[in-house]
Amino acid sequence: MKVYIMIPSVVLVMFEAVEVILPTVTGLMGILENHTTMITGLDTGIMLVKEKQANGVTPTNWSSLALFSGVAVIQKNYPFSPAAQKVVQLPEKDETCVVVLVSDAEFSKNLDPIATKEAYLEAQSRLNALSANTSASKSDTLLAKWTEKRTRARYQVTQTLKA
Repeated sequence: MKVYIMIPSVVLVMFEAVEVILPTVTGLMGILENHTTMITGLDTGIMLVKEKQANGVTPTNWSSLALFSGVAVIQKNYPFSPAAQKVVQLPEKDETCVVVLVSDAEFSKNLDPIATKEAYLEAQSRLNALSANTSASKSDTLLAKWTEKRTRARYQVTQTLKA
C-alpha cells in the first residue's frame, strides 16, 4: 500500500505502508491493504503509519505525524491526473493507495517535545481564560480553540509511541 502525504501543491512524503491510522472527523480510522474505496474528512490530530520493510519481516516501527485538517482518498491505483503522476512513484496495479491532502503536517522527529508542551499549555491557558470571560469575542474564542487543538496535536505527536 502506498501512502502519500500532500500539502497544497507538494508531495511531502511517500510511504510504503502495511497499516495506517488516520484522525478522521468521526474518530480514528485504520486502513489496511485492500481497504474499500472511500473519501473521508480529516481532523487535526495524529496520523500513524506502520512502514513496510523491504526484507519482508513484519514491521514493528510506526511513524507519527501531526496532521492539520484535510481529506483522505483511499482507492486502488493512483487517483490523480497524469501530470501529478509524473511527480510520484506510482503504486502497482490494484495496489491500495492512500492520498492524504492536508493544510499542513509535521513529523514527530522534527518537533521539540519541551517547546511543544509549553506552547500547548499556553494555548490551553488562553482558551480557559477566554472561556471564563463572558465579554470575550467569538472570533477570539474560536481562534483560541483552533490554536489549542493544533498545539495539542503537535504536543501529542511528540509523546506518541514512547513506551
